[in-house]
Amino acid sequence: MHAKGERHAKMIERFDADGDGKLSDAERDTAKQALLAENPEKAAKHAKMMERFDKDGDGQLSDAERAAAKSEMKGRGEQFRERAVERFDKDGDGQLSDAERAAAKSEMKGRGEKVRERAIKRFDKDGDGALNDAERSHAREIAKAHNRGRLHERLLTRFDKDGDGRLSDTERAEARKARDEFRVRRPVI
Repeated sequence: MHAKGERHAKMIERFDADGDGKLSDAERDTAKQALLAENPEKAAKHAKMMERFDKDGDGQLSDAERAAAKSEMKGRGEQFRERAVERFDKDGDGQLSDAERAAAKSEMKGRGEKVRERAIKRFDKDGDGALNDAERSHAREIAKAHNRGRLHERLLTRFDKDGDGRLSDTERAEARKARDEFRVRRPVI
């Protein structure tokens, strides 16, 4: 059984209250709430996604809202593929051959391993060679704070026209306009 099938079987086993072998809408809602409660990081991503796409504010994605979210995600996937082709298509045929795909995968894996090694070196407080949930959470908070600081510096560099070290309402409006234009070119969830 492949991973998706295994996950589905576990969901049925855990949340199929009436034992009919499938999840009703109510059972699906119960499963979603339970899984989000178990994973605060996923819950935060879900909340951000709902904030962005739940236009009517009812706490559910309508078919139209779900279609908009799906379309944006598909667009992001296509953009990722385009960037991968630009970077790794060595023979210039507009596609990744098996060898080019393997090279891309290897490079990405290498980067991930380096990031993990640095994170373990910096945040593995109990010295077991791995990050437990608390250490991983701490590492993420530090990374988020670091990224917020870098973003603030970039915003000031680009939009603080009067040089006072703060964004005025006008400067902030220009920054938002630039952000919205960027999102149209490169959507982000």
